[in-house]
Amino acid sequence: MKASWREGLGRLIRFVLSGVANTGLSWLIYLALKNWMHYQLAFAVAYASGILVSYCLNALWVFKVGLSWRGVVSYPWIYLVQYALSAPLLSILIEGFHQSRVWAPLEVTALMVPLNYFLGKGVLMFGKSQDRG
Repeated sequence: MKASWREGLGRLIRFVLSGVANTGLSWLIYLALKNWMHYQLAFAVAYASGILVSYCLNALWVFKVGLSWRGVVSYPWIYLVQYALSAPLLSILIEGFHQSRVWAPLEVTALMVPLNYFLGKGVLMFGKSQDRG
């Protein structure tokens, strides 16, 4: 039981660290692009690049399940759901609440963390927990 608790805590810590790294990279991409295109398009490009980075980090380091075709095909669906919630929220923060176009994407990302963790765990660990007993 103790090992299982430690394993879960380690996974959560790795998830947060990989998320911070991926968010930083995505945010830098967004900042570089927002001056040359509409903020929503810049957000979409940065978001899409983050999907690949996130899949690799989560599959290889966070959940330690390895890369697979099933993961490559199913993992982006997590982000489609998340994007469908994030894009309108970004508009609400920027246009409705006059939040900064620089900081609003980070606020949106922070709000999506719990959803991302549980959906990612579900997709990547599907069928794996039975093997661990």
